[in-house]
Amino acid sequence: MTPMDLLIKSATIVDPDTRLNGTKTDILIEDGRIKKIGKGLIAGDNISVVASDDLHVSIGWMDMQVCFNDPGLEHREDLQSGCAAAASGGFTAVACMSSSHTPTQSKSEVEYIKQKTEAYAVDVLPIAALSQDMEGKAMTEMYDLKNAGAVAFSDSKKPLKDTGLLSRSMLYAKGLNVPVIVYPEDVLLAGEAKINEGEMSTLLGMKGIPALAEEIMVARDIALAKYHETGLHFSTISTLKSVDLIRAAKQNGVAITCGVAVHNLILNESALVDFDSNYKLKPPLRSSADVEALWAGLAD
Repeated sequence: MTPMDLLIKSATIVDPDTRLNGTKTDILIEDGRIKKIGKGLIAGDNISVVASDDLHVSIGWMDMQVCFNDPGLEHREDLQSGCAAAASGGFTAVACMSSSHTPTQSKSEVEYIKQKTEAYAVDVLPIAALSQDMEGKAMTEMYDLKNAGAVAFSDSKKPLKDTGLLSRSMLYAKGLNVPVIVYPEDVLLAGEAKINEGEMSTLLGMKGIPALAEEIMVARDIALAKYHETGLHFSTISTLKSVDLIRAAKQNGVAITCGVAVHNLILNESALVDFDSNYKLKPPLRSSADVEALWAGLAD
């Protein structure tokens, strides 16, 4: 018996692109491939049966922001262990971001990631650094990085303060037909604060990161995307006003997209009431009104 000889019983299929979406059925897998889908399937010899209450099966997931720290800090995690973790979680593709410690900024580094992972079940898509050493001062060799296999450019969680650099980078990326991914935060407004500016920061007597620190950069970057008629992706947004700005821009034809971190969907700033540092996150946990707006944005 191989690990992939399975009969999955009474599973709800989650795949909006097929007629089977939402149906509860059995799935027979042999030699790593789906052989039959239907009700009342019977397991043959050497076939494992997977059965559970409220079982769901979906197409493979994709994580757009992983950081495997390889090459450079393999003692934390390397490409092999990162891909194994992704596969265990149901992810069939991951976009590998640069790290501030190990920026992916040369042709050889992109090729290293692709060659080291080509035999794995998980597709690893390298995202190259937008600026040299992710310092926000000079562009990387975007043409060479794209030709080597980079699928996007980003400085990860390091906001790009230099508007001119971002503007030029977007023009280059437009010519290469690859997206730029930005983390929206005005670092001068955010300062050294670690939590959201609001009722909880006042209650705890801590400096807060104002929602404006995110929203002013969202507005700036939308203006650039509109000016250059090119695409831009906000990696993680967290405020009501950001949702409103992006929704309005998309309705006006600006080619932008955005993502949201899971913690900003399921938690709000009240989780910090006991000073638990596990909730010191980035973007910070915002207000309940922000959480509601994020769910609405996700829905539409």
